[in-house]
Amino acid sequence: AAGGVSGLKANGVFENEKAYVKRLYKDATRALAQGRIEQGIDLLNECLEVDPLDSYSWLALARAESRRGRAQEAARLFEKATGLCPGNVHLWQAWAVLEAKSGRHESARRHFAKGLELDPRNPYICHAWGLLEERLGKLDEARALFDKALEHGPQPQVCVALAKLEAKTGQFNRARQLYEKALEDAASAKGPNGGASKGGAKMDTGPVLLAWAELEDRHFGDTLKSLHLLLRAAKENPINTKVGIQLARLELRRGNVAGARRILESYSKHQAEPRHGAALYNAWVKLELRHYAPGAPPNQSSEAGQVPYPEDAAAGSSFPFSSVPPPPASLPRLQGSEEEAASAAAATAVTEAALNSLNLASLDDEAEQEAAEQRRRSLGLERAASLCEEGLARFPGEFSL
Repeated sequence: AAGGVSGLKANGVFENEKAYVKRLYKDATRALAQGRIEQGIDLLNECLEVDPLDSYSWLALARAESRRGRAQEAARLFEKATGLCPGNVHLWQAWAVLEAKSGRHESARRHFAKGLELDPRNPYICHAWGLLEERLGKLDEARALFDKALEHGPQPQVCVALAKLEAKTGQFNRARQLYEKALEDAASAKGPNGGASKGGAKMDTGPVLLAWAELEDRHFGDTLKSLHLLLRAAKENPINTKVGIQLARLELRRGNVAGARRILESYSKHQAEPRHGAALYNAWVKLELRHYAPGAPPNQSSEAGQVPYPEDAAAGSSFPFSSVPPPPASLPRLQGSEEEAASAAAATAVTEAALNSLNLASLDDEAEQEAAEQRRRSLGLERAASLCEEGLARFPGEFSL
């Protein structure tokens, strides 16, 4: 099971246990990322047989069990892990998050509190605990926890959470100020190459830019500023799938279905984190169902990235978003032959032409209109079904409608 770690073990004795465990852990996390759950769990258990105090393996093992729906087993593992590694803040934080998701709020609070005893201003604990209190309607408690996290320094995710809380209570200008300050703080913390950083590592301001863009569009009606912020986010990370989803959302809000599709199609050609890639395909399928297959599921939107539809739009938006460029062609693309890519492009072009040819307004006969509508619906369903298959193949375990 160790796979590729031979030579680190001789005569039944580990010559270098730490190196052995590190190699096993790396193999385990790779297996989990590739969907080989059982193998990953076996490797993590082997890590812990060698070193029962390896907190990384305990954390990964508990999370793996949680992801496959075994919350009780995950909680049992966290309990054992914190007994062996009581000073590990990450274990207490992760256990608290599990308890919060399982609805055991008091238990979650106890574990969050234990984590803060060990690290009084830990931004990850303050953030997660604040989100729990916000969900439970304890807005003052949530705000205090977010503020405590920000005392640690610029924290993009925490800033977003606090700004969204302020927007939820109608404090839109306060939310805007928080976003502005977060970007100012990031800009003032320069890394060795001039990039925004914390502790020498480049700081990801993408979450701030995305959330601020949504605020400007939804609450201030400033679509141009929203676009400017999204383009800035795209410049910082040209293959950020969430940016593509939000750009498509802006196109849909002005009724430009073809433009939204082009954006989603462009971003789908690049690698993405599984949950974000799945969100993109989810949005694309819903676009096809909604606009080319009447009778599709009703409009929905979520933080996962599902794209709202034009009736959700504010009236009067007319900025030409179709001019938004796709990610650079030089970026790494999915593996596949040139023939496959050409075939997919040709199929898309044929379907697009077929859909565009079904111009109902040009048909006088009622029967012809009905037949054309049926063909349009069929093509929309075919496209949606094809995208479902592609989404499931690329992001197993993450893609769903």
